[in-house]
Parts: sequence; structure tokens; C-alpha cells
Amino acid sequence: MFPFATCCCKEQEQSGSVAVPVGDDRSPKPRHGNAFAPALVIKEDSEVADGAHHSIDAAATTAEPVPTSNVDEEPPDGPDETTVTLNKAEGGPIGLRLELFENSTPYIAEVEASVDTVVGRHNSTSPEGWRFRVGDYIIAVDGHRERTEIYERLRSQAKVNVRVKLRKPKFSKVAIEKNGLPWGLTLKYDKQGDSILIVAIEDGGATHVAQVDARAGDRICAVNSRSGSVMAMLAEMRSASYIELMLARP
Repeated sequence: MFPFATCCCKEQEQSGSVAVPVGDDRSPKPRHGNAFAPALVIKEDSEVADGAHHSIDAAATTAEPVPTSNVDEEPPDGPDETTVTLNKAEGGPIGLRLELFENSTPYIAEVEASVDTVVGRHNSTSPEGWRFRVGDYIIAVDGHRERTEIYERLRSQAKVNVRVKLRKPKFSKVAIEKNGLPWGLTLKYDKQGDSILIVAIEDGGATHVAQVDARAGDRICAVNSRSGSVMAMLAEMRSASYIELMLARP
């Protein structure tokens, strides 16, 4: 975490890189202090280097079917939710990049279109409402909602089929005038991503004083006319005295 005097936000940037194949029992561990667990990527062939996306995948594998009696119970879909069955029988990389920041809902940051990936094949044969999309949230996998369980069950070779509960974001727009105050936001982001996670809203900051409908867990998708690039949105916040934020909420 490091403050920017011109932005008046506290920002926590993605750092480090790790590659873990499907089925390996190693996984990225949370760091201590001001750092945080990296965004976990389920994607093939990313370079392992400082600043690279975190890759978790392997070559094609074949899993054994799991008896129906082993399937976990889960509640019915709520508003804007869809439960899809992801079939891994043909193997290959999963084809998702997820942001799994601590104390936040797993967020789909990238979807591979290639039919060589599990998700790519699923999307190519599914109606629009049952596809994985960038910006959607993964609420549960096989009824499990903890982010570590979601991660492990997506990459596991133990089951051919996993049930994934997806939720579409709810969008809203808020306007904030700085009026000589700090923005009063604590943020986390992957600098190669397209949205910024609000971790906390500080008392006495411009966001708190404006009494807008923003909360921890929301994602900033646009700042004024800037969107699609985390770094461009942060630059706009550092230089502006008035901002309109497009927010996405799980």
C-alpha cells in the first residue's frame, strides 16, 4: 500500500508471478504486511516473470466421472444469477483469468475464446445467458463460496463436471466533488486489468462526505471518460477535482 499525494487514495498494486499446473497441490499463498494474495489466473502458457499474469493450467487431461451422490447441495439461483455446468472431459486449459483478491467476490477478468480451452468450448455451444463473460462474478463452484475452494475446484482434475454459479454485475454511476479533501478510497488493482476494487471508504474523505452509493467490494469500471485501463483511470483520479465513477457491484 502506498499513498499518492495527488490522488489521495491508498492503492495496492498487483505484484509477483506464479505458474501452477492443474492438479498440482501448490498454489499462490497470501503475502503478509501491506501486500496481498495475487490475482489467480486459470490460463495456459503465460510467461513466468515479474509483472506477468499468474498462470494456473496444464496440458489436456482426462478426469474420472464423480458419482451424483458426491455432488454438493447449493441454493437456487438468485436475481441475475445463472448456474452452468462446465465439462472438462476433453481436457485442456480452463481459459479464465480471475481476480481473487482477499475479501472480494471472484471476478472474471479475461475469457479465452479458443475452443481448445474448457470455457471456450462451453461458450461456443451455450446460449448468451449461460456463457462466461468478462466482468461477471463467480459466486460458487459446486456449492462452495470460499475463494480458495472456487479456485481449487476449477483447476482440479478430480471431476469431469463442475457447477459454476455466475452473477452479472449491477452497474451504477456516482459523482464526487473533491472540494480540497482526499478522495478517501483504499483501492486494489491488477495494473494490467480493466477495473479497480474499492477496499474501503475512509471517514472524512470526499467519497464519504458526498454520501454516494459506493461501498467496499464495488469495482470502478470508468472514471469520467476513462475506461478499459486501470492505469488511465488512476491517472484521471490523480489529476481531477471532480469525478464520475461507473461502479459494478456483485
